[in-house]
Amino acid sequence: MSGILRKPHFAYDKEITLNIKQAIKLMLDHLRLFINRRPRLRHAVLALLTLFPALKSRLKQAVIIDIAPFPIANNLADLTPHARRVYADIKMAIANSHKESR
Repeated sequence: MSGILRKPHFAYDKEITLNIKQAIKLMLDHLRLFINRRPRLRHAVLALLTLFPALKSRLKQAVIIDIAPFPIANNLADLTPHARRVYADIKMAIANSHKESR
C-alpha cells in the first residue's frame, strides 16, 4: 500500500466543510427571501435578532451577496437573439402606443 498515492485526509475534510458552508449559505439565502416576503414574520425575526447582536451581524455577513452589475450592451449585435426579439417587441409596442395616442 505504500506505493499508492492518496489525497491527504485533511483535504477531504476541507471539501466537506466547503460543501456544508455552501449548503448553509444557500439555505440562509432562501430563508432570507422567505422572511422578506412576509412582513409580519420579518418584523418578528428582526425584533428577535436585536436581542442577539453578534448573531445578527454574522447572519448579515453570511447572507450578503456581491452582485456584479449586469454588463450593458452598447449595440444590438452584443445582445442575444432572445434579447434582440424582446427589444424589437418593446420598441414596436412603444411605437404603437405613440400612434394610438395621436
